[in-house]
Amino acid sequence: MKRLHEKLVVVALALAAVAAWTAAAYAAEKHPAVEGTIVSVSGNDLVISTKKGDKASEVTVKTDENTRIKIDGKDAKLQDLKAGMHATVPAYEEVATQVLAHSTKGPESGGGLGGPGNPDLGPGREPGRGF
Repeated sequence: MKRLHEKLVVVALALAAVAAWTAAAYAAEKHPAVEGTIVSVSGNDLVISTKKGDKASEVTVKTDENTRIKIDGKDAKLQDLKAGMHATVPAYEEVATQVLAHSTKGPESGGGLGGPGNPDLGPGREPGRGF
């Protein structure tokens, strides 16, 4: 009977460890990269309108004092971001580590991702790839 009890304790501990590991993995899951047009900046929140095919949605990105902001490749502050700017936020966990914004509307205008206005992204670093 004592041996059965020991086995049950070992199984229960193993199950608890797996449950804790799974919960930690979900908690640390990264948010995917976000690319779109800035809708608003309020406090530490940045709202970006994204569009995939015919489906448009708004994503709220959390920032803090450590989030690196760049506009047209130059260091900036969150408050410098304006509605209508094109922005990319690489994949992040709880708080964005960087926001890359452009005063132009996107790649077709020469200032978007992959264009001459973005020195932060090198070859092969395209939206949704290479972050």
